[in-house]
Amino acid sequence: MDVLPKKLLWDEELSGNILCEGAQGVWLDLDWGNYPYVTSSTTLPHGACSLGFPVQNIKTIYGVAKIYDTRSGIDPLFPEVLLKDPHLATLAHLGEEIGVTTGRRRKVQWLNLDMLINSINLTGTTDLIINKCDVIEKLNVYKLIYSSHIAQFDSMSCMTSFLEARITENCSLLNTIIYSRSPLDI
Repeated sequence: MDVLPKKLLWDEELSGNILCEGAQGVWLDLDWGNYPYVTSSTTLPHGACSLGFPVQNIKTIYGVAKIYDTRSGIDPLFPEVLLKDPHLATLAHLGEEIGVTTGRRRKVQWLNLDMLINSINLTGTTDLIINKCDVIEKLNVYKLIYSSHIAQFDSMSCMTSFLEARITENCSLLNTIIYSRSPLDI
């Protein structure tokens, strides 16, 4: 009995756009993540190619990051002590940071810009969306981690200027950075 090969997407003419949505974050990726505190599969954009088209057909890679970092479960990068920080606890409350599957309170940490830059470069992100900006604005405390130190800013505009400068100088494939707020707060 002859087995016919599967027909691949690029064997036919494709038209229009295909949007593939990934889940989880880069640092939960099975190969590139903070092993063993990872998920069971790839979370990187090239995983979309398993749908049947070559990586060369990917024109735009949207990366999405919160203005602060979160994690459900155990991870040494998110120690239990984070739950006791009053600013981070308020940020978690304002951002409604609850694990979807477990219902556990997520640990919140200031945005780790070093890890974000690595994620952008690892994934080939061309367009970055930084969301939950309204949440950190409600807190009115503007901090992030850069070069393994916590940097504090007087305002959101000072923090975003710093973010843009560091990301632009370190991420050659990135074209756009968009700051997003909750549609309910606009």
